Amino acid sequence: MTPFGDFVKVSLSKMAQDENHLYLGGRDAALQIRKADGAITRRFDLEGHAPEGTTQFAYDVGVSDDGLLYIPTGYSVPSDSITIRGNVYCFDTATGDERWVFEVPNRRWVRPGTPDTVWADVGASGAVVDGDRVVVTTTTQVIALDRFTGEVLWERFMPLESGFWVGPTEANGAVYVGGISRYVHKIDAATGETLWRILVEGSLTPIIVVRDGRVYFTDDAWGELWVLDDATGEPVWHDQPLDHPETQELYFSPVGVGERYMVVVGDKYVYGLTKP
Repeated sequence: MTPFGDFVKVSLSKMAQDENHLYLGGRDAALQIRKADGAITRRFDLEGHAPEGTTQFAYDVGVSDDGLLYIPTGYSVPSDSITIRGNVYCFDTATGDERWVFEVPNRRWVRPGTPDTVWADVGASGAVVDGDRVVVTTTTQVIALDRFTGEVLWERFMPLESGFWVGPTEANGAVYVGGISRYVHKIDAATGETLWRILVEGSLTPIIVVRDGRVYFTDDAWGELWVLDDATGEPVWHDQPLDHPETQELYFSPVGVGERYMVVVGDKYVYGLTKP
């Protein structure tokens, strides 16, 4: 077992960083890790905002330039009809003090083809900082909070178009999210307005990359790489790498984008492709 233990096991997507430290989410806490020597310099414990005996898992933390750390969490309550819940925490990275906690709201919705409403179980899965906002994804929502107070600025509830298991990507005043419902959304970070959305073939749990006017991501179900026009959402190119029909492997990285090439890491191979 490494010194990071449960933090390595449950950090499914990405760390955050400032000038001197990395920030890694894990079981019931997040860690501050000094870049210079890898030392753990602070632990941010997640206490008092979940039922006793439950474990909160912290995913996709975000950090601001002025030293505030945002930690989205999810936890299960086996005895409750609402089986998944979540919080968003804000800590001061210099002192370790908790600034505020936001409890992710739950909603009931009508499942198509049934007369009954059902709970949309929600756990928070990612956070990005955009100006004075922190934008978080939950299982069924995209929510913008005032990053100093935790007040809700806008909320998008999308139970039929979500399944967000990875945090958003922020670029140029917009946030990008993709879910297992097969939709990719570009949303105005200031207003919550949908700028475009596109339906792809398979379920999506990728970290989306935005660069040079294009949007890059992988399709977990079909094994394709996608490139969209950032302004319109229209596909520029999508296909499987040459050997994927034989290897059927999963991707373990976002799409790395250079000047002429794009690269993605699979469980058997590393694929390098020319940019379309």
